[in-house]
Amino acid sequence: MDFMATQSEGTKKILEIASFISNAINKNAVVIIDEIDARLHLKLTKELIRTIHSSKAQHSGQLIYVIHDTNLVDPNIQRKDQLTFVEKDKVGSSHIYALPEVKGVSSDFYERAYLLGKFGALPFVDNYETVIE
Repeated sequence: MDFMATQSEGTKKILEIASFISNAINKNAVVIIDEIDARLHLKLTKELIRTIHSSKAQHSGQLIYVIHDTNLVDPNIQRKDQLTFVEKDKVGSSHIYALPEVKGVSSDFYERAYLLGKFGALPFVDNYETVIE
């Protein structure tokens, strides 16, 4: 039987991105992964991000990744200077800014502040019922 056919979606995802992450850590490459948290359990994603940011990973490569799970906006996983937000305005233009640029952020609990809208970059939810219909 085909090995990949018997694996969970999360295991397949880890196997798919492992070489890219290894390149960022060991070969000083710049790697971009969209939705690194997609199809992965939260605990596995947290451990993956911790490993990438580990002091044991002596590298000058860079891994740039997009997350949607607000549980990952956590100072125990990522430093404040490692968090960047993209906010789309009403006309569709995107604005990128780092967390240290946001004025008045003193809390170490970023997830709650983010969900309260203190950092912006929240999805528009106007007329959500109309979209579903």
